Amino acid sequence: MKAGDTFLYPIPYEHLWIVVTNPNPNGEVLLVNITTAYSMDKDKVDTTVTLNSKDHQFVKDRSYVYYRAAMTKYVSDLEAEEKAGRLKTKPCCSPEILKLVRDGVSASPHCTRAIRKFYTDHKHL
Repeated sequence: MKAGDTFLYPIPYEHLWIVVTNPNPNGEVLLVNITTAYSMDKDKVDTTVTLNSKDHQFVKDRSYVYYRAAMTKYVSDLEAEEKAGRLKTKPCCSPEILKLVRDGVSASPHCTRAIRKFYTDHKHL
């Protein structure tokens, strides 16, 4: 998996996930998910990066990047999840969307320090 790849993954519910970085030397990547912006979630909605249906074929309604749930995963673990049928690959996001998502890692008030550091250390791979 590489930066810009997307997939559906049920953590805890099935969401579209975007791979933000290329694998580091240990085989880890940074992931963020896209969450629909329902009105009942307005206190949790991170407006740093919002998306709509023109931004990715899987996005149907106004959505946002849920930086609060950003995580790192080993590519080998993701590949095992795909082989087991729990992870379903989707078309890559555009370079423009990937740039927005990447810029949001530093801009979002919901990203943890650990996630920001991982991104800063690995964004040039």
